[in-house]
Amino acid sequence: MTLEVFSNRIQNLMKLMTSTLENLAGTLVGRESGDYSTALLDRDGATIAFGSMVGFHLGHMTSVVPWIYENLGRENVRPGDMYLSNDPYSGGAVHSNDVGVFAPIFVDDELVGWTGCDMHCMDVGGALPGSFVPNALDVVAEACRFTPVRIYSGGEYRPDVVRAFLTNTRLPERVGQDISAEVGANHYGLKIVEETVREFGTERYLQLVEDVKAFSEARTRQRIKEELVDGVYEYVDYEEHDFVSHTIYPIRVRLTVSGSELFFDFSGTAKQAPSLINCARSGLKGAVMAALLMQLVPDIPFNAGVMRPVHVFSEGGTINDCSPPAPVSLATAMAAWRTIDSVSGILTRAVDASPSEFLRERATACWGGTWPVYVLSTPSDQYGQYSVFLNMDGSGEGSGALRGIDGARGSSVLLAGRVPSVEAHELTEPNLYISRRIWQDSAGAGKWRGGWSFQEAITPWGEKTADQSGTFAIARNAIPTPGAFGGYPGSGIFYGVLEGVDIEGHVGRGHLPSWDDLGVDTDLEILEAKEVWEGRRQLRKGKDVLVLSFAAGGGFGDPLERDPERVRTDVEEGIVSVEAASSLYGVDLVQGDEGKFEFNPGRVEERRSALRAERLAGAE
Repeated sequence: MTLEVFSNRIQNLMKLMTSTLENLAGTLVGRESGDYSTALLDRDGATIAFGSMVGFHLGHMTSVVPWIYENLGRENVRPGDMYLSNDPYSGGAVHSNDVGVFAPIFVDDELVGWTGCDMHCMDVGGALPGSFVPNALDVVAEACRFTPVRIYSGGEYRPDVVRAFLTNTRLPERVGQDISAEVGANHYGLKIVEETVREFGTERYLQLVEDVKAFSEARTRQRIKEELVDGVYEYVDYEEHDFVSHTIYPIRVRLTVSGSELFFDFSGTAKQAPSLINCARSGLKGAVMAALLMQLVPDIPFNAGVMRPVHVFSEGGTINDCSPPAPVSLATAMAAWRTIDSVSGILTRAVDASPSEFLRERATACWGGTWPVYVLSTPSDQYGQYSVFLNMDGSGEGSGALRGIDGARGSSVLLAGRVPSVEAHELTEPNLYISRRIWQDSAGAGKWRGGWSFQEAITPWGEKTADQSGTFAIARNAIPTPGAFGGYPGSGIFYGVLEGVDIEGHVGRGHLPSWDDLGVDTDLEILEAKEVWEGRRQLRKGKDVLVLSFAAGGGFGDPLERDPERVRTDVEEGIVSVEAASSLYGVDLVQGDEGKFEFNPGRVEERRSALRAERLAGAE
């Protein structure tokens, strides 16, 4: 009973730390989108509990404390210290925009653990606004990087260190507020843990920490041994387009299930790329952890004990375990995210073979698999201030379908991510949202349909707003989100620009233009997956419209086995077109007098038999 009370108390602490961080954050990243994490660590820096909104943050948040001990000296850690870190190669971040703040917990001068926070910051310097630099050939050109350094020393604030960090960002006030939010969340965590230690006693607290990890390890080993089938499983997914060339990079993973142990082997994965799509070892570790959390141990307290039976091997120097000084500024949306997709794909094969219904229900088609990352910047926003706008609508991709469940909205990375409201965007950023809508037929077709994605259109707006430059780095542009067990892929990502649209004229007449008014289907200039506009072109205020389409989830199972009534409902809700209902699902729909769609059950089987015959005729 004590262990259960203790476990729930520390889980509740994570919720309180995340809500504190969210309430204090200075940008939409923290307040609206959920691109941040919190953690409670033991004395050695291993996870006790986490409030992670971002799955692969788990990898680097467990790397900071060991680095501090090795390089700064464990004996030099004091009460009242706090450390800031954003360097991917010292384990402090997946990419440099992930700025972490960590604090040791002392009770009566005895070190009992650490608290930590991590948040994506809008800009941390480097060659381009937003710190995503497609044309950077090394990490030095991408951003300002700090290995773990004290911003509080013995309780004394160090403004010189914080000023040195903020001097390198284009948004010192907003980034400074986000760092202050992390400091505040850590202070809250320190207070609650100290109260807990004093209630239980130091010796008992430390023992309970070990008991929680031992409990999770035992449950995880039991699940692997009793609910997974021993054997070898293989999977491959692909990253694409490194800005230098249109190269395709395979991420290969082999999973060996042996007794109560799991062995993930990434041998054969592509060598590291010459530009920003790589991730370092911390991103690889975090990706494995995130996929395990979702599919294998969602009901087991996630801490260091879960990972004790899990072994990860990589050759190094690869796209998802790169060597310095390889560039990594888009690691989160590229190699690390694709690694989550790969591990999820191989776990789907393993859990599908399980005798456990609980695990079989967690077999899933691939989720949307990244968002369209773009940064718009301007020297003058609607308030006359310098602006860096990073699109944080990434949780708008579709989730993969599961056996028995259609996909919905959701992200396999931002575990509790949200799509910021249009009003929040327009209040803080110099843009007018013209439209945000369901992308019809984007969802991967299947017996269970993948989650649909959406499309949106924006233009620079505001009395003082100047024209905007852009940096774009899109994945899932050439290779879409895969389906599972006969399910079809979800739509990939594309984006483009409409030039010379009379937005001001439409607004002056009292309405926003429709998609037909914009001429998306006829006039859209589709852009390269990765582009840098600096010095070449701009998005003009009220004249040029940026159109984006997000990645959808893959389907699960053969779409010709989908319940025709579900197909009819999808058509009425605008998710599936009448044409796709016929060509993908074999359901011919006719709209009745009252606007309702109807189908002939006998005709469905006839149509599906014909489609199956077409498949066989084209088979090799």
